[in-house]
Amino acid sequence: MFISLALVMLNSQIASLLHVSGPLAIIIIGLLFGTKSQAIMNETTMDYHGKFWELVDDFLNTLLFVLIGLQMVLLPFLFKYIGIGALAILVLFTCRYISLRLPMLFMKDKQLFNYRTSIIMTWGGLRGGLSIALTLSLPESSFKEIIVCITFIIVIFSVLVQGLTTEWLVKKVYK
Repeated sequence: MFISLALVMLNSQIASLLHVSGPLAIIIIGLLFGTKSQAIMNETTMDYHGKFWELVDDFLNTLLFVLIGLQMVLLPFLFKYIGIGALAILVLFTCRYISLRLPMLFMKDKQLFNYRTSIIMTWGGLRGGLSIALTLSLPESSFKEIIVCITFIIVIFSVLVQGLTTEWLVKKVYK
């Protein structure tokens, strides 16, 4: 556990020194560590390692949503952007459907990847904390307010509407 934590911290520093993306460098280390971990760890150690990183993930997600909640108190919700937010949701759904359906047309196993699968994957493409965190980290500009507001509209729609109706949609589509 501590070796992987040290690798993450060391990798982040090296990426910073080399002026490359720290998160992408950490993902690469995670992929390499994940594929080689079976050779260097026994099953019990791998279990503890997985639980440790799951706990870190849950803690950081909780922290992110607490900070987002505190930020929401400071942000004005501008009702004039609801129409643009609804249009953005439609554009997102259209682009997601096309990006999923187009490759499916060329796949050999048509039974596994059919129109039902693409409908569920389009609707189930939830957006959340990362989208908000990225928009809140944008530098101050005249467009930041509208981008943040529209992102909140999309995320609220995604969590409330999509999140609460995905199970119903799966049952309806595969009926």
